[in-house]
Amino acid sequence: MSKTGVRKKTEYKQVIINNETYRVGDNVKINEYNDDCVYAQILNFWQDGCKPDAYARVKWYFKPSDIFKEIPEFISVAELMSSNVEQSISVQCIYDKIKVMTLEEYHEKDEVSDDIMFSRSIYDNGMKVLRPHLSQWTRVCICESILNPDLCYIGCEQCLKFFHQECIKLTEDREYICDECLSS
Repeated sequence: MSKTGVRKKTEYKQVIINNETYRVGDNVKINEYNDDCVYAQILNFWQDGCKPDAYARVKWYFKPSDIFKEIPEFISVAELMSSNVEQSISVQCIYDKIKVMTLEEYHEKDEVSDDIMFSRSIYDNGMKVLRPHLSQWTRVCICESILNPDLCYIGCEQCLKFFHQECIKLTEDREYICDECLSS
């Protein structure tokens, strides 16, 4: 009877790829076989004792185009949906870091670069639903549309609510007080 070798799995808190240090918790861009860009959060790094290759366990972000047949007007170009989908990948697939913020953090920024994204929902891939449901997403304006931080809004000077310029028929650049605040 022959002995079988015990495979030892070694875990790491960080790896260096192309002179860039990646750590557990980092959000990253991943190369996909079809040259598409996908995004994930690093959960851990590990190496099988029998092989020289290193791997990362990641939790995927879904892009709006992965979820919607037609992307709704309220979805931002910088929007990602967190998910419950995990997978192990080769660390060689990781090629850049990104920053993923909350909607509130993202909306407060005056300028953002291509490596700054935000997430306001979790996509349950098994149930094929977004959480929270779209009915619970932040609404703005008198038209009650869902907030898209890519659009320009006028803010009421008193209540700080946001409005579309075309909905409130504001034609000049001036301070604005909404009808609700004017009547109270």
